[in-house]
Amino acid sequence: MVPGTEDPSSFLMNGGMTLKWEGTDGSTRTVTKFRERRPKQIIDADLGLPSLYLHFLDQRFYVTNDEMDNRLKGGNDNAELRIVLPEMYMSKSSNVWADVEGHLQEKLDIVLDFLRDQGEAPTNSTKKTASIQRRIFSLVVARPKCDITIPKDKFGIPSEAELYAFAQNHRSVSFMSDEEIDAFETCISELPDHSSKYLQDFATFLKVFFEGGFGYNQRTLVGNGGSYLPKNVGIAALGVVPAFEGQLGIATGFPYALSYQNLPFIDTVPVTIRAISEMSERHARYGLCFTRCAFVWEGDAYASEGTLDFCCVVPHGGFYYAPANLRKYKDLGCLIYAFGEDKENVNETMSL
Repeated sequence: MVPGTEDPSSFLMNGGMTLKWEGTDGSTRTVTKFRERRPKQIIDADLGLPSLYLHFLDQRFYVTNDEMDNRLKGGNDNAELRIVLPEMYMSKSSNVWADVEGHLQEKLDIVLDFLRDQGEAPTNSTKKTASIQRRIFSLVVARPKCDITIPKDKFGIPSEAELYAFAQNHRSVSFMSDEEIDAFETCISELPDHSSKYLQDFATFLKVFFEGGFGYNQRTLVGNGGSYLPKNVGIAALGVVPAFEGQLGIATGFPYALSYQNLPFIDTVPVTIRAISEMSERHARYGLCFTRCAFVWEGDAYASEGTLDFCCVVPHGGFYYAPANLRKYKDLGCLIYAFGEDKENVNETMSL
């Protein structure tokens, strides 16, 4: 990540960065000169992603402050986020499901059975009562935690949010049967069109559980050294239709191709959205890029001029997609989708 608030490309071009670099010839140099080189952009309509809109979980799906013992948590809200399936959704005989019938009812039964089996009952050693009619689910938060660089009100982001992170889908999703995957996909697809807001809200919960989403956190400063504790203020699924009138969507443009050295494979998770995973061999896994991130490598100007090449195509962050395993990742590299780009106005590109 490039420090400060200056445009990342200008920061490197103006000598703001110093790197101690070990070249491929074995020599080590202190480098202050950088040359911007845009990576190859793949202009292919079949690889374009739609604009994505933030759909935030309703408050009833957030864990209350005293519901779970924080000593059982895998870190703070930058490491793990919790969501809850409330009592009203747990029972198949609940009035919430009164208007659900036919094939959707069959799919819903499978989904509820799966959630009931995989969820945890609320546990807090400081309380003498607990409701086993609720289920808690922990979502691992991926490594990048990024400053928000877009107008929050226009995208529906809580005003108190200061950074966002990628909340991965629930770990149980990787072990679903084909029948369970089909049931989740059907409910995620059909429930948003239902007249009941309760069912629409449940569909957003399922998207977060099955696909992952963005977690938005507020910083609470601790001491005078710049340390902070993150507090979650919202979790959003990504949809292809606006959540409210006038909402802006997150556009990504066409993908850039980068080699495997630039982004860690270990920060990716399997893609569960079939329409994306079937795009190409490089759409099997995905992760989140830091905002204000620059990728640096040794090009043909290093030996003669001591100049390193760089690109900065994700000033506002982005997704990157990777093949299914490390071997394929080394062979094929990754595809980066930069937030804020427009497929209608493609930048002139240069090959690496």
